Amino acid sequence: MPIKISIRLFLISMLFFVQPYIYGIQIDIWPNLKQLNLQFSDDDNITRNRIEQQKIDAGNQIALAVEELDRNALEEAFNELFSASSGLFDLYDKYCRSTLDKLPETLPDEVNRVAELERHARENMEKAEVLRMEAGKAEGIEKIEQIYRMAFDLELLALLKKGRGLRIYQDYPVIYAYPWDNDFTNMNGSPEKAIRLVEIKEHKEPGDKPGRELTDEGICFIIQIAAHTDKITESGLKAIYNGDIKISFIYEDNLYKYYLGPYNSFDEAERVMKSLNMENVFIAAYYDGRRIGVREARARQAQQD
Repeated sequence: MPIKISIRLFLISMLFFVQPYIYGIQIDIWPNLKQLNLQFSDDDNITRNRIEQQKIDAGNQIALAVEELDRNALEEAFNELFSASSGLFDLYDKYCRSTLDKLPETLPDEVNRVAELERHARENMEKAEVLRMEAGKAEGIEKIEQIYRMAFDLELLALLKKGRGLRIYQDYPVIYAYPWDNDFTNMNGSPEKAIRLVEIKEHKEPGDKPGRELTDEGICFIIQIAAHTDKITESGLKAIYNGDIKISFIYEDNLYKYYLGPYNSFDEAERVMKSLNMENVFIAAYYDGRRIGVREARARQAQQD
């Protein structure tokens, strides 16, 4: 029987459990999910913290069950662990769906890649379910724990891919290059650089005047620090920027865009932006209250000079 179980475990490992291990070194995914800096409502942040505590409690229960060689307790503890990962996956999925519903129908290829990430995430969740069923058939605490941990690692991979997809959605309309684009094992969730800003038509929300805090005539520059489909709470804005410069917003393209400024020149805006020491910020330009490319704005100013 031990030989049969070992062969089955080896085959399962080959089929389902390749990605979490690179050159024999296991990637610790869960602690790095927070580095994706995903934006949630205050209530859902409470939910996320509750899930985090549930995961910690389940880990303690698993250790105790293994020590006491208690199979029933081990299975119950792992069920709690899988409940935590499934809860977080559902939270990510809810935000992916709600964000996608508010995005334009035609998205750039860089944004459409989220569909591929989500497909892989679903596949990993399905494979994890197969492993959980296998754990129920296994004999011996050590084997059961081993297979369950393999299943949990697959669910972590699913969370990582789903979370990365949500990050791309939440960063839109800015298209970023991410550290993990060409290196799956890179757990740094912050973008490396902005590739481009998607130019989309201006859209007015009733009651919100486009160009709020922006000059109605002439050229000006702003430092955009955030954008979201819903209004960001005051506490959320403070988490993004807690400096002395006033934060304003403009509603464009079905997004609330938060910025510092406006500034009369690109050089002034760039000087302030560099002093912020912030990631994921960029300079945008407006001409007569209408958003235009920064290059065009600088060219127009040069002609006026």
